[in-house]
Amino acid sequence: MPEIPLEHAQATLNEVIDMAVDGEPQVVTRDGAPVAVVVSMKEWERLSRVPSLGRLLGSAPVEDGDIPPRRDWRDLHGMLRGEGSGECLSSEKLDRSLSEGKD
Repeated sequence: MPEIPLEHAQATLNEVIDMAVDGEPQVVTRDGAPVAVVVSMKEWERLSRVPSLGRLLGSAPVEDGDIPPRRDWRDLHGMLRGEGSGECLSSEKLDRSLSEGKD
């Protein structure tokens, strides 16, 4: 995206808006740092409708038991190193162990 100093954006606001409407968002800078983006209303409406990941997860039709319990990463690390068995786990044993929820 092109960057435009604030002073230039103010002096050429019609042009900046026309470019945004034509699908070219404009980054406005102040003292060399990006401070704003000019986008078309169509693009703003599209972006405003995109739900956040939190909203998507919060609205998911999930029931108790749909999501497996969280495992401690140290358990997985121990499984990969074969702790307790004297051998490293093969990928098949690891997959089976993870699907069964056993260490």
